[in-house]
This record gives sequence, C-alpha cells and structure tokens, in this order.
Amino acid sequence: MNNVLSFRNSIDNGFEPSQYIFKVGHFFEDNSEIELYAMLDFKIWLKKVSGISCMFSTVETKHCFRISIFKTRDTEEFKINSSHLLEFKTCPINCVYKLRIQLIKNMPKLIDCELIEKL
Repeated sequence: MNNVLSFRNSIDNGFEPSQYIFKVGHFFEDNSEIELYAMLDFKIWLKKVSGISCMFSTVETKHCFRISIFKTRDTEEFKINSSHLLEFKTCPINCVYKLRIQLIKNMPKLIDCELIEKL
C-alpha cells in the first residue's frame, strides 16, 4: 500500500520536513561511501519530478536527513535500480534500515538499502 504523503499531509500529521537536510557533507568526505542504520520516519512526494523524498534519522545520533528516490525508467517503480527488491512507494515507515550511501558533491546517493527491523 502506498504510504507516501504530500508535503501538506506531512505537516498535518505532525512531521517537519524542513528538519531533514539534503546536504550531509559533515557525515563523510566527498566521493566516499558510508554504511549506517537509520529509521525511515516518513516519506513525501517530490513536487517537480517523479520521486519520493525519504526522511531518515540515524539510529545512533538521531541526525535527520533526506534521500530522494526517483522512478525507474524501465519498471516505473520507485527503487534504487530496477533489480533492487525494495519499492520505496510501499516500504514500511518507522522501521530501521541499513543504508549504504555515497556522497557526491555534498549530496547523498543511496547505493543500497535493506530493511533490518520492523517496529
């Protein structure tokens, strides 16, 4: 089931999208990769492109950040790539995920994502 909110619905549900930053350069150096555990707090539709902004908070520090996932061209699904199993349009929120992220020009790019713990 689709559990992605509009921006307005996220505000109405008590979320604060502005607290989730795009730039995460203080996590690690440019062009490097990091693996971390994060809670997927909520998701909102991107406004101008076909994508989803996933709002995560790190398990260790509770640092809030966002990563955008775009619709794949060949399957029309919201996945990291067409062969990845996790569909971000329907993946559960309030769960812990293991993320592998690459930093490119101070912006996070999701390389891999695995559901670790449903709460």
